[in-house]
Amino acid sequence: MAVTPAEFALIAFLAAHPGEVFTARQLLNEVWGYPPGAGTADLVRWHVKNIRKKIELDPLHPAIVRTVRQYGYMLDPNPCKDVT
Repeated sequence: MAVTPAEFALIAFLAAHPGEVFTARQLLNEVWGYPPGAGTADLVRWHVKNIRKKIELDPLHPAIVRTVRQYGYMLDPNPCKDVT
């Protein structure tokens, strides 16, 4: 299943900053150019959910696009570390 341009932009941004955590507000601004106060965290959550469905082996237990509880999202620089 192909990713949308918006999903690709998010993946590319996170891939350019592996291991760095970004809030939804930062992603709205940095990835899609939303001005401060525009857009919602729900928009970011929706894109992350769709990306996970397309690229994660188990979207309910993501290894690539991680949620950092109470803060934001990151691309795990070593998603295979838990695989034996």
